[in-house]
Amino acid sequence: MRARRLTPADVVGDGPASLVGAVLVGSIELGGRRLAKGTRLDADTARALASAAEVGQLAGDLRLVWLDADDVHEDEAASRLALAVGGAGVDQRPPKQSLLELVSKWDGVVHVRHAAIAAINLIEPLEVFTLFHGQCVQAGDVVAAVKVVPHVAPADAVRRGVRLA
Repeated sequence: MRARRLTPADVVGDGPASLVGAVLVGSIELGGRRLAKGTRLDADTARALASAAEVGQLAGDLRLVWLDADDVHEDEAASRLALAVGGAGVDQRPPKQSLLELVSKWDGVVHVRHAAIAAINLIEPLEVFTLFHGQCVQAGDVVAAVKVVPHVAPADAVRRGVRLA
């Protein structure tokens, strides 16, 4: 991963093409909307940022990271791990700032594989949280959550977590 802090002048000088694919490390306001940290910049957003910087409407520096070939964005990493951790009885909610919740599809009892979860939680930067083994739940209850911190995770760490799940 490559990290860089860009001033508005840097954004103008480097041009929007240099921003495409980068991930915001801090939230910013752009044209009345909030871009959350963890947002991956697409071409349209990159052009909007460059335009805002050019006319003095970019309030501060951009803190960005660019993924290397062996990196995974936090939301993708959380989704992969949640798919492996969750069983047939759970659905994934969309990730919010790298936290992905797993919700029960039906009323039942939570089954937790303690050793697997403990082993996953030893892998930096992966975290899995669950309800207690044997706890009764209703359809729609959050039974577990997966979090990946920081904004980019090594692909190898994600693969190891998925294998353990």
